[in-house]
Amino acid sequence: MKVTYNPFTRNFDFTVAPVPAITEENCLLALSGDQSNINVNTVIDLVDNVAGITINNGVTFNNITHIATLTGGKTYKLQAFLKHWGSAPNTVAAYCWWDVTNSVSLGIISESASLNMLSDDSNQPTATAIVTPSTTIEVELICTAVSAANQGLRVTASHAIIEKIYE
Repeated sequence: MKVTYNPFTRNFDFTVAPVPAITEENCLLALSGDQSNINVNTVIDLVDNVAGITINNGVTFNNITHIATLTGGKTYKLQAFLKHWGSAPNTVAAYCWWDVTNSVSLGIISESASLNMLSDDSNQPTATAIVTPSTTIEVELICTAVSAANQGLRVTASHAIIEKIYE
């Protein structure tokens, strides 16, 4: 908002500048299927289509490499919700968003532990990053740590979201 004072009329003039429209870009990603034998640096097999339905509005995503391209100068929110299983109770797996272009992790690393119950499924923590790259970058979701062998990810209750929140 711009406020100016007119000394001749002794009035304040208010001018409201229009808010620039944001072109919507978002993508809902799912696991391509249950993923077994995850290990450190395993790329999580995300795809932008589920049962033949693509839920992608403007995000460049490669279903073979599992890499998303984020345009420089825009701000994105990346979130991943993964449910993992272990061959024994209390196994731990961690994952994060990875900037492939610059070889650095983005945002918060998420860690989940399989539950000590009849079911070996974990809770569903969130790996989140908010990033404004200065140039176009490629990102993926990777496993950063595992506490034991024979761990994997469940296709049910696992998903990720990439959303442009500012341009």
